Amino acid sequence: MLKTIRVGCYDLLATVEKIKPKIHIFGHIHEAYGVVEKFATTFVNACNVDEHYCMKNLPITLEV
Repeated sequence: MLKTIRVGCYDLLATVEKIKPKIHIFGHIHEAYGVVEKFATTFVNACNVDEHYCMKNLPITLEV
């Protein structure tokens, strides 16, 4: 089983939880690429490189 380690900003997460935007898009945390729905918000980590800065991930598209 793959274990996810949180390495993002807790203050930013608290703000997102408070404001509850429909979509929160970011891309700095390379290991957490993908889309997750939580707290009534769609979190999109659109990082396209891995931890070695090699192109790895495809672009993410959303329909709004």
